[in-house]
Amino acid sequence: MVLRYEEYARLKRGLKGGVSAVAFSARGTFIAAGGTFDPTVYIWRVADRKLIQTYRGSSPFLSLAWNQEREDRLLCGSQGGYIDRLELAPTFSVAGFRAHDRPVECLALNGPWLASGAQLTIVIWEEVRAGDFRRVIELPMPPRSSQNEGCEVLVTGVHWTKSPRHSTLLLVSYMFHGIVIFNTGDWSRVRTIPTQGMV
Repeated sequence: MVLRYEEYARLKRGLKGGVSAVAFSARGTFIAAGGTFDPTVYIWRVADRKLIQTYRGSSPFLSLAWNQEREDRLLCGSQGGYIDRLELAPTFSVAGFRAHDRPVECLALNGPWLASGAQLTIVIWEEVRAGDFRRVIELPMPPRSSQNEGCEVLVTGVHWTKSPRHSTLLLVSYMFHGIVIFNTGDWSRVRTIPTQGMV
């Protein structure tokens, strides 16, 4: 069966410049977006397409990740290396921390665990209290081969998953170095999948 998509709405307010990140909340109640040149996150309610909240940071936001258990919490990764945690209810509040020395281009949440990617680094964080993250480990660089040894290491995506043998796995994709799968039990590499061309 082929899915067919039709335009539902155009969200016209906000977003100066191009779009750098967009994300739906877990149940589709909200949609958030960040702009390439605009240091603001815009949050709309999907049902009536109403802009319900904006948050202006110190630099543009490149990555967004909603909490899967609570639709009122959103993490935002910025060009300045910060991760800001927005809470919409009961009143709007913001907490943040400096996570990287480089732009935070990838975020993925899985319960208390957060993976953040910034150019060549992947860091794992644990939320020990609401909005308070503890750095757990920086994952090792991907293996190199004769086909990519001269290429810059650039993280392009992070994703949590599982398999019949592992309750939780982290997949990390690299622009020139394929996909690396990590076992979250001890953060060892389970498998490296080379790819032809860029990811």
